Amino acid sequence: MRELTEISNIEAKNYFLKTSSYTRLDFPKYIDFDSTLKEIDIEMTGRNYFKSVRNSLMREKEINYKILHTKNSNYDWREQTLVNPTVYVALVNIITEEKNWNEIIERLKRDSRVDCYSIPIYLDADKETIKMKQILSWWENIEQKSLEYSLDYSYIGVTDIVTCYDSIYTHSIAWALHGKELIKERRLNKKSKTKLFGEQLDDMFMDISKGQTNGIPQGNIISDLIAEIILKEIDVILSEKIELLNINDIKIIRYRDDYKILGKNYENVNLVLKELSEVLREFGMRINKEKTYISDDIIASAIKKDKIEWIKLKNEELTIQKKLILLYNFSKKYPNSGTLEKEFNELYNGLIEKKIKIRDQEALVLIGIVTNMICENSRLYSKGFSILSLLLKRFENPDEIIETLKKIQKKLEKISNTEYVEIWLQRISMKYIELEYKSELCKAIARKESNIWNNDWSNLKNCKDILNENKFIDQEKLEESEEWIDEEEFEGFSLSFRY
Repeated sequence: MRELTEISNIEAKNYFLKTSSYTRLDFPKYIDFDSTLKEIDIEMTGRNYFKSVRNSLMREKEINYKILHTKNSNYDWREQTLVNPTVYVALVNIITEEKNWNEIIERLKRDSRVDCYSIPIYLDADKETIKMKQILSWWENIEQKSLEYSLDYSYIGVTDIVTCYDSIYTHSIAWALHGKELIKERRLNKKSKTKLFGEQLDDMFMDISKGQTNGIPQGNIISDLIAEIILKEIDVILSEKIELLNINDIKIIRYRDDYKILGKNYENVNLVLKELSEVLREFGMRINKEKTYISDDIIASAIKKDKIEWIKLKNEELTIQKKLILLYNFSKKYPNSGTLEKEFNELYNGLIEKKIKIRDQEALVLIGIVTNMICENSRLYSKGFSILSLLLKRFENPDEIIETLKKIQKKLEKISNTEYVEIWLQRISMKYIELEYKSELCKAIARKESNIWNNDWSNLKNCKDILNENKFIDQEKLEESEEWIDEEEFEGFSLSFRY
């Protein structure tokens, strides 16, 4: 395992053109963007984005494909973006030019008082391995380090940034790479026709977002990298302020936009939080007041609350029905928590290995509980539908399976922003019945005419053809798919939290 700062520009490019880098969403195995990204890259060879790809039409219409899914309620949702592959590949090419890549590494390696553990990692391995290494980084460096530091410090301040990616000001990309004063001076003078690397990235992210300067798309490694570049600049500025205040007895840990500030007295922790708030404001960001607090209980603050609560409740002797009921009640207090994801992972493994016993006529009851939990916990989609696929196998009568799938669909229709749910419902139902879907992705999988990305703006005919043919759907894997989600497919799903 290596951080991106430890690999070459060539390795970085190959890595960024993988499905696991292009999207963080869990998809059925037959949705694979590798070949599409590579074909687009071949077509883009030798082309300058700003001279032969970019045009004014890009900013007039949505060029990306956005998947909305419910977060904690019907009124709280999250947007994941499948960036138009033509622009995504162009971004990859510019970022991984040797000079530009070296500049990124240099900026990320600057010293600061903030210990950052969220620089994206590089592994020549499958998606699951990458995810698990990221989880281990959280476990070892954030939670474990905080517990270790409880010997040296008496107080801990905890905070995060409100809607971090949505708050990123695209002009701040150039600030972070070249310095705010220089970029502002260049904007005022407008003498140089040649744009700096950071200014090019600023323009490209504005192209992606219809000319908007607020927000970058979530769900891909390029956005993760850009966020880290900006947050590193904030780390450096915050460190300079701490030095001026002569605060020495402080330890700051950051994982993405989550901060833990440890100190020997309350006043210094509070002062650092205030300084952080001020620096973030200069970048158009703000700390989350609802999640910000200072405590003298470092142990309790270092460990996620849902984890502590589940340790109290967990009972290995429970039947699957009783465990699901316990998890259902737990999910009401801790929706979309890592504990739920982990326990669903264990339930699937128990079912696939036939270690969990299910009584006759119990499958429908279990399906009802799991479906209701899926409705309220988007984090459980891939794993929840995997469990449903195994429970459906318990029915001997195909008509009963079809009737149950229709009931599941009707129940799920009550959720707002159902596209991600439909993708998984289609996965477990396609061998039994062809249901009707609103999702354009589902229509494409069902071989119905559907264009995922708007390519009307593009003057690159071959790129348009590649995208319009929906080559990201692997027909061979689609045909090979079983009625249930097997271990190999399940192991490709992310597990974003573990003990």
